[in-house]
Amino acid sequence: GYGVGTGLLDEDGRTHSWVGDLRSLNGATDALKSDLNDFLFLMTEKYFQITRDAVRSVDTNHLFFGPITVLANTRPQILDAAKNHLDVMFAGTPNSLSSQWIRTYDLTGLPLVGSSFFITAEPDSSIPQPWHAASLGRQRSNTQEERGQVYANYISALRQLQGADGVYPLVGFHWWALVDNFSEKSNYGLVTIRDNAYDGKEAVIATGTDAQGFPTGGEAADYGDFISSVVATHAQLMQALIQELVGIP
Repeated sequence: GYGVGTGLLDEDGRTHSWVGDLRSLNGATDALKSDLNDFLFLMTEKYFQITRDAVRSVDTNHLFFGPITVLANTRPQILDAAKNHLDVMFAGTPNSLSSQWIRTYDLTGLPLVGSSFFITAEPDSSIPQPWHAASLGRQRSNTQEERGQVYANYISALRQLQGADGVYPLVGFHWWALVDNFSEKSNYGLVTIRDNAYDGKEAVIATGTDAQGFPTGGEAADYGDFISSVVATHAQLMQALIQELVGIP
């Protein structure tokens, strides 16, 4: 049987030393490593070719990003195949080491988009009891203001990412998510599960209306202000980029 028998098809990468380690292939022969790596490249390239051709058959005007699940520590054979077919590469979560992001760029030469941002502050949110907080590698804070500072620190760090060729490859990131996730008990959102923005005004106990006349408030507590930090961070980033582009010291 699988993992128990002695034949080739019984091999599961753990019980027979000739295959070596299941993930790293440590302990395998050079010939076996070469065979498996070559097969991985060919299989992956066929996947990207099929998916790109399918998209391009109906849409020729948008960048092709490929799957969001290609992580920063993905095997080099997969990245090598991807660079032949993608326009932009997702680069794992921002909680990954930045050196892994640069590794992705150095191996592919593709512009990078980070995915996904998991920055939460459950104690100061519409989700008071977090679920599997550690499993997603998220950055947890105690208040929305602290969450905003974590976000600002991320943006500052992302601006510094530079490839071996001197290029700054990160062109954007994927924020997760718009609304708090009740099923996962996670404060992912820019707004609460009642659709109140975390701006220190809407996500509060007292009911009211916003500038457009939509109802606000009705929360279990008065929650902090995350949005203002995000707006300020974006404004500072935009100003810095403008200064770089026009050569203002």
